[in-house]
Amino acid sequence: NRSPQQPASPGGIAMRPRYARGPDDEKRALGFACLLAVCAALVVSGISLLAAAGRDHARADVLEHLSAVLGRWDSGERARFAAIGGVSVALNHTRWHLTRDQAVRPLVHSSEPDAPSFGALAFEATSSPLGALPWSEEATWAVAFDISLGDGGEAFRLQLDKPIALARRVRMFANHKTCSAGAWPGMWVPSEARCFGFEVLEELCVKVRPVGSSAWALDDEGGGVGCHEHESWSPTRYSRVRGRHTGAGRYAEPEQMDLSSLRVQLRSASDPLIEARKATHDTLDLPVPPRLRAAGGLELLVCGLVLATPALCFFAERRWGQPGCVSDDTDEQPSPDTAAPPPAESEAEVYSRLRSAPVGRPEQREARRRDECELSAAAEGP
Repeated sequence: NRSPQQPASPGGIAMRPRYARGPDDEKRALGFACLLAVCAALVVSGISLLAAAGRDHARADVLEHLSAVLGRWDSGERARFAAIGGVSVALNHTRWHLTRDQAVRPLVHSSEPDAPSFGALAFEATSSPLGALPWSEEATWAVAFDISLGDGGEAFRLQLDKPIALARRVRMFANHKTCSAGAWPGMWVPSEARCFGFEVLEELCVKVRPVGSSAWALDDEGGGVGCHEHESWSPTRYSRVRGRHTGAGRYAEPEQMDLSSLRVQLRSASDPLIEARKATHDTLDLPVPPRLRAAGGLELLVCGLVLATPALCFFAERRWGQPGCVSDDTDEQPSPDTAAPPPAESEAEVYSRLRSAPVGRPEQREARRRDECELSAAAEGP
């Protein structure tokens, strides 16, 4: 028997079609079409990154601004701030002294050779004598910084306008089932149908500016006297703590708040670190260098073109593949001129072949219909 998918050559050699659509052809076409859409997105993204890398000056602008800030800091602002002899902080009736930090450190988080560094100057304490205190969210403490100019010089006090809370309760977006799950479980309050977490004061930092020739005042530029932009320049920063486990997967307020690692800082408003936080939106991360952006765009472009190759070959073969058959036998085949003609079939042999041929597939039904038409036309005669 002879089927359309496996025709026989005149010499009886098995032949296969150059391209034949199978039952899964449409599914393959849909899959390759989706792949082409993804590849097109990769190519467009790569071209966009390559184009943006050529006209991107954000990193150069930030570095130029920080270079100007470092120039002013080294030329006079640092020496003026260094004239402060000593600083102490008082929280209510507890007082301790701050020490000078004069280390040279990177100004931003970058390992690139163009990343600037600066000679820091700040007064800080990385621990406090407060220790562990009973948990209290309502208690507020007054904060003051006592500054003395040089040895035996003038001394004055800078008082924060508002007292600060050493601990606080913050709302968590969770339901009664997920409130006590995760690394920082919270407390579910049925009367309010809300979940609350707990935070303890982690850092107290204020910035000051010179007033006249020998005085200093709190600097509220940006809306607050703090050192961090993402905290709305608030002088306080808090860290999350775990609640007290009460059993049955429920948590309540902690019994104590640990303030032994409270960090306190006093910085100049002209400090390059403050300016760097303003320029980088408090991340201290410089914009991506243009060469890295161009490399990323080139990678996307190459990946898109490589992944698109199988899909393009599939659609090209489907669209421009020529009809006909090629032999499955790699040996040399006789030419059509020398090949023996196929033996003529009698009418009985044609009817027998048609009755025994499978007709399950559409291609087979179509081939049988054509054979029947040809047989009928030959029987009717001219």
